[in-house]
Amino acid sequence: MEYVDEEYKSIVRLDPGDQVLDSLEQLRETASIESAFFTGIGAVDEVTLGHYDAKRQQYHEETLEGEFESRI
Repeated sequence: MEYVDEEYKSIVRLDPGDQVLDSLEQLRETASIESAFFTGIGAVDEVTLGHYDAKRQQYHEETLEGEFESRI
């Protein structure tokens, strides 16, 4: 992971194999970030998607493997 700080924002580039949430946690600690929101673009080879079924009051997760590209 590499990052640069600009006025009121940090720009992050993850390397292949970097874990997204672990990298963002590391950035938060390193840059002393107290609150934030993020947007991103890129590709992953494994992703876990989750959703909450309000009617059944259950949380469901599904892990997908392959080449995926998205903008969030």
